Amino acid sequence: MAQKFVGIDLGNRRVKISVITSGLRGAQVLHVWESAINSGSGGGGDPLDPAIDTALQMIREHRLEHLPTGVALPGDA
Repeated sequence: MAQKFVGIDLGNRRVKISVITSGLRGAQVLHVWESAINSGSGGGGDPLDPAIDTALQMIREHRLEHLPTGVALPGDA
């Protein structure tokens, strides 16, 4: 039986979210969404915070909270 999961790519300028299904015959990308990172107030938080906030907003918008999730981080993280 095929399983669906969410892939998240946290880039330096953009966040990409994809829904992927995998099964015995391989994997297939079902949907991809991309959004510019919402620049925050620039407070003293972690540099990835704006990207994480953008990803969480996208997950809520597309109602993907119930799916297992994997994340890729930028190379300098």
